[in-house]
Amino acid sequence: MNQSTTDSATHLVHVSLVVHSLSTETDFYHSVLGLSLGRKINMGNHVIQYIESGTPAMLEFIEYLDDRAISDDEEQELRHHLAFAVNDIDQTLAKVRQSGGEILNEPCFMEQLGFQSSMIQDPEGFQIEIVQYGNLG
Repeated sequence: MNQSTTDSATHLVHVSLVVHSLSTETDFYHSVLGLSLGRKINMGNHVIQYIESGTPAMLEFIEYLDDRAISDDEEQELRHHLAFAVNDIDQTLAKVRQSGGEILNEPCFMEQLGFQSSMIQDPEGFQIEIVQYGNLG
């Protein structure tokens, strides 16, 4: 499923859940709910499994390969989050700054995933990943 966008509308790309067992979760969503498995990507210290939801937005399961527990510890690299694709990540982050929002990390290119990414935090403390596909250059 192609996640790129050509119009100016921001749209939901994925909902990410950190799980204890990638195999248990993917089996449930595939076997019980009938959802299709997407790409599986080894990111070094964690593995990502995409699950196609029947819409352009996907589920993204993350399993850490070390012994870390799932927690709400702000020091953990990735936690549960929403991800939105935008056409201009710098413009979006400028709006976050202007609105008093918090930028958790500046944009960086995620080579394994093929997009530029930045994590922000909404007023309630929920993490949101802002991603930009396409011409990054």
